[in-house]
Amino acid sequence: MKNRSELSQLYISFARMIKTQFSLAIKILRTDNAMEYRDSSLLQFLSQQGTVVQRSCPHTSQQNGRAERKHRHILGFVRAALLSASCPEIFWGEATLNVVYTINRLPTLVLKNFSPFEKLFGKSPEYSILNPFGCACFVLLRPYEHTKLEPRARLCCFLGYGTEHKGYRCWDPISNRLRISRHVTFWENTMFSSLSKFHHSIITNSNFFTNPSIELFLSSDAGNSNELNTSPPSPAPTEPAPVVDIVPISSRHSTRVRNPPPSLNNYHCYSAIATIHEPSSYREASTNPIWQQAMAEEIQALEKTHTWDLVDLPTDKIPIGCKWVYKIKTCSDGTVERHKARLVAKGYTQEYGIDYEETFAPVARITSVRSLLAIVVVRKWKLFQMDVKNAFLHGDLTEEVYMHPPPGYHSPHKVCKLRRALYGLKQAPRAWFSKFSSTLTHFGFLSSPHDSALFTRRTDSGIVILLLYVDDNHHWR
Repeated sequence: MKNRSELSQLYISFARMIKTQFSLAIKILRTDNAMEYRDSSLLQFLSQQGTVVQRSCPHTSQQNGRAERKHRHILGFVRAALLSASCPEIFWGEATLNVVYTINRLPTLVLKNFSPFEKLFGKSPEYSILNPFGCACFVLLRPYEHTKLEPRARLCCFLGYGTEHKGYRCWDPISNRLRISRHVTFWENTMFSSLSKFHHSIITNSNFFTNPSIELFLSSDAGNSNELNTSPPSPAPTEPAPVVDIVPISSRHSTRVRNPPPSLNNYHCYSAIATIHEPSSYREASTNPIWQQAMAEEIQALEKTHTWDLVDLPTDKIPIGCKWVYKIKTCSDGTVERHKARLVAKGYTQEYGIDYEETFAPVARITSVRSLLAIVVVRKWKLFQMDVKNAFLHGDLTEEVYMHPPPGYHSPHKVCKLRRALYGLKQAPRAWFSKFSSTLTHFGFLSSPHDSALFTRRTDSGIVILLLYVDDNHHWR
């Protein structure tokens, strides 16, 4: 899609394709409030098809959390593909097609180790055709593109798989265009970007040789196609590998004597941190009275908030696991402040739609933090910061989640039916934010339309501004 105005026609074509290929109709279309979704032709088509339109509230992207997570998932893969292959950003579209093609063929726990392709078409995908994005490859040239004595193939960069053709999409740096071909030989262990320059020997006469260098990844304005096509072709796959032009770089080391600045003389590094040892398992921690006390305090906190009920496991439910995570909190001078034991649920074993739904939780924007600090300085207000202890334990769960009892917790033949959002659960941040925001609303606070994590309360005596930050708590996982 080059322009947003194309969305209407693209959606109509997509809906018709779904109906033709899979005999299914799109029941719900969930969107934000962009104007292109209010196009008259699109709304008329949706009405004719009986498709219900669901729109998220303005400035509330978390209501469309599933699309936001999938977008983040795809973007993370695209970024990794471009960086690992050292490809220019102009190939982001090709990288996206490649990533989506691969994700649709990967088994996932959400589908019980089946791939989306297998669920959709009822057959296993063909994994033998998968190749690393950005690797070097040789594309067979057509007969009219070479003479009898020239190479039969050209070195290209692999970018993905054909969407309409049963072939591979490869970038040709010489003709400066995309080639779609079935006859491709891959160098899977060699990235195209690593071959910054390569040489060819062209015999111009019986006594003279030239070795022109050809730059890979030519820019779009690097001359017209006629000039580029006159460059000599790459070697064939059956010939020896092209010679890589390696230019040695001599490193120069300064002989100047470097002394630390005097301002650092007041700072010292304590070696006490290096001697700190944190247990890696419950068996190791259970032999130490200090860690036993830390685990006892954590269990007391869980029981105080009535985090779970001990029940018999229903026959149609699968409990998730849990583990102890140990952390030594230190002061700024390196001395030990306290020993912390945290019980963490193994949320990575949860299944979407079964024991969790939405997971997105708003986080205070950095712009809001900076604005609040600026207002505090200008108005000379009082500023307070606090951290809620065992914050996630205050969040209420709406889904049925069963968990194995924690190590050291004696409850034979019983499982824990969670009532509170335990650390590690996928929905824990969202449950905590929902509980906290509803409590603030009860006390007269209003959520800002510009930042869901910003709350204000005005009274005759003044104004209170509260900025909430929900930590996703990855460091406990």
